[in-house]
Amino acid sequence: MMNIRPCRKLMRTSLIERAPPAVSALGFADPAHSPQRRNLAVQSKLIPRKSLMGQNLQLCRTRDEGLRRSCKRVGGARAYSEPSSGTQSGLSSEPTSSLLKQRMRNGDLVYGAFLMSTSPMVAELMAYTGYDFVIIDMEHGPGDYTTTLSMLQAVQGKGTSAIVRVPSNDEVILKKVLDMGPDGVLIPMVNNAAEARSAAAACLYPPRGVRGVAYPLVRASKWGFNPDYKDSYTKDLLVLVQVETSEAVAEVSDMARVEGIDGIFIGPLDLSASLGHLGDIGHPEVLRCMDGVKNRTLAEGKLIGGFAPAGSAVEAMMCAGDYTLVAGAVDMGLLRDAAVADIARFKFQANRTPLSKVEK
Repeated sequence: MMNIRPCRKLMRTSLIERAPPAVSALGFADPAHSPQRRNLAVQSKLIPRKSLMGQNLQLCRTRDEGLRRSCKRVGGARAYSEPSSGTQSGLSSEPTSSLLKQRMRNGDLVYGAFLMSTSPMVAELMAYTGYDFVIIDMEHGPGDYTTTLSMLQAVQGKGTSAIVRVPSNDEVILKKVLDMGPDGVLIPMVNNAAEARSAAAACLYPPRGVRGVAYPLVRASKWGFNPDYKDSYTKDLLVLVQVETSEAVAEVSDMARVEGIDGIFIGPLDLSASLGHLGDIGHPEVLRCMDGVKNRTLAEGKLIGGFAPAGSAVEAMMCAGDYTLVAGAVDMGLLRDAAVADIARFKFQANRTPLSKVEK
């Protein structure tokens, strides 16, 4: 007679996988009754417990801590240490994106890039390379809420922190973006304390702010699997406002004092335009204003970050010893430069090669 026991075990597993999770009155799924938890219980009957423990230990051992390039102070400045030997960039077995704000508060310097392409594939590739964070740009990039969500999923799934730069200081936009679960938000063109208070209020639930409440059912709370989200979200959420005008430079101390604002991010291109030196971010007046913003922000005990085009400006910011967040690359710029370099190298060579050799 055929032995049907294995079939019965498979049937039990299949039924458990299809069983819906218990849901609380607020809409939270009960993790204790989740399919994953019940599946583990079933698997523990079929797989020796010792084997499961060995798999978990192996995951811990292979976690790619080297990917998160640690920042160390070197004589008052900060410098990166390279990933430890034996690790591979991007192969992180456990996401660590929520550590960004804590790392910055601990004095670590984090380095990242802007994403303007709206492509989840490009976002995933950038996450694999080893950047500490990426900034998904809804201000200058053509992306919408759907593309932003897809890029967040691609980046955070690889253990890289994702900040979203919203198009404007708008309560409704911030509400929708925050519900998607970014590690931080970057709010452009904030010019005074009143606008900073408006930005902070949009990021905080009542009574501290005015953020709309849907946390039991959105990605930010892991779709309800994190019932503590409403009490803990401020611990991990990084809120940065951009100083980009001469008005903001004069008001930066009052802006930095606003509760709920974690730091100031300097936008040098718009600032140069506001000061009458469009695109000349190396102009002495621009540099003087940037230095003043940095010093006054630090005097208020807040974090300071900024963008600089690739090259010596990035190195200067990273070696200054004061910045905790530097963005020095843009995905589209990296692609453009790589394409230009490729053409310069190989198209020039093709033009010098005799046609007879090319045909062969």
